[in-house]
Amino acid sequence: MRRIVSVEDYFDAGVELLVSQGPGSIKVATLCAALGVTTGSFYGYFTGLDDFVARLLTTRLSQPNRRLLELADSDAPPELLMAGLRELLEVVPHDAETALRAWSSRRGAAAQLQHRLDKERRAALAAIMGKIVPATHSGQLAEVAMALLVGYQHLHAGTTGEVRDNLFAEFETMVSAHQM
Repeated sequence: MRRIVSVEDYFDAGVELLVSQGPGSIKVATLCAALGVTTGSFYGYFTGLDDFVARLLTTRLSQPNRRLLELADSDAPPELLMAGLRELLEVVPHDAETALRAWSSRRGAAAQLQHRLDKERRAALAAIMGKIVPATHSGQLAEVAMALLVGYQHLHAGTTGEVRDNLFAEFETMVSAHQM
């Protein structure tokens, strides 16, 4: 019997391969083998590997951005904005984010997309910080928040959430020191 898979199944398999086997494992044949389907199935959804890469990055890395944009557009008080940032930091799949970033840095179009998504994140974080602290400090604190979202896992790979929580607590202290 023929196996039917979805675009999301390909994305899940792609992220799993990236995390477990590294960027070199992302090939059409490898993805299809992981899902138990033929390459024809892949080409039914994607025009090629570059299309897959672009759509994977857009889908998986845009999810945290959508949440950041929701926070930036909200009228929530500062404590709820900070709680939203903490929650986002907890739910971002950091191992997948790390693997996707390493992979996209080696692919021209994907690197451009990664840059655009990072720019979007920075703008949303600056808007959120601008609701909490004076403009003189919002940009710098937005950069610290960005580092927490996309950087701490590089320094603390394999550690528990306790390290992340301690870093966020330090960030909250910085924000509180400048709060309006």
